[in-house]
Amino acid sequence: MVAARDGLDDATATERVREVLRLVEDARARHSPEAELSVERIDHLRRTALARLWLTTEFEPAYALGAIPKERVDALRSDPRFSHPALHRICQLVAVPSGDHDPAALKAAATDPSWRDRAKRRIEAVVQRFSRYLPPKPGPSPCTVLPQLLHLEPRDQDGVRIKLEAAGFDLAACAEEREDGSCKTPKWDAAWTQKVAAASPGHFIAPFETPFGWHWVYLDSIAPGSDPHDPAIETKIRASIQPAWRREAFAKRMTALRHDAAVKVLGQSP
Repeated sequence: MVAARDGLDDATATERVREVLRLVEDARARHSPEAELSVERIDHLRRTALARLWLTTEFEPAYALGAIPKERVDALRSDPRFSHPALHRICQLVAVPSGDHDPAALKAAATDPSWRDRAKRRIEAVVQRFSRYLPPKPGPSPCTVLPQLLHLEPRDQDGVRIKLEAAGFDLAACAEEREDGSCKTPKWDAAWTQKVAAASPGHFIAPFETPFGWHWVYLDSIAPGSDPHDPAIETKIRASIQPAWRREAFAKRMTALRHDAAVKVLGQSP
């Protein structure tokens, strides 16, 4: 039985059983007769073993990955955790105009030559300071350290604010399409996407300017696009569903057992 359960050859399984028996005998030898298991304890262990046997042979196989209802899997096929285009995962510090102005005011400030010079000097100074504290390779991603460093840095100075952005970006994302389906207006500025597209994962891009400010970008990784009907993606979806699905089923089973036990007790009452 042990060999079949654990996938062992007979000799290994036999030695394992003997070792358990030796441990049991040793435990018995070190305890007085008064310390032997009570009838109640033996019954508790028996019921525990039966419960474990039921979990292993009945419940868990009945709620395996392949048994998850199709409708629950299909509901997650469009979830961006599993189905997405190629994503460039980045974090970046951006020098932008200070204040909470309207977009037109911010754009006007960003196109002011004197402001651009101040923003350039500010981002270069931040890069110089922060670079001393970035983790060496291999090690944690700088994206985990930049928020801590920025927390100690004055956000606003001389009309320039430093902000942190971190996300996965689809560089080909479109904000407005033509009737034929081609992209009329890209979602991201071309000056930014060209720099990011040319970078290698695990490296910073030297500070560069776009119409929105000065950027210092770290390309953390590139996640290839995933097809929601790819069998590998479906396995990931099912694995994400299974724990909660099993908990729900187990809770329902326990509720039913308690209900049945209550009915039996009531049925035995005078």
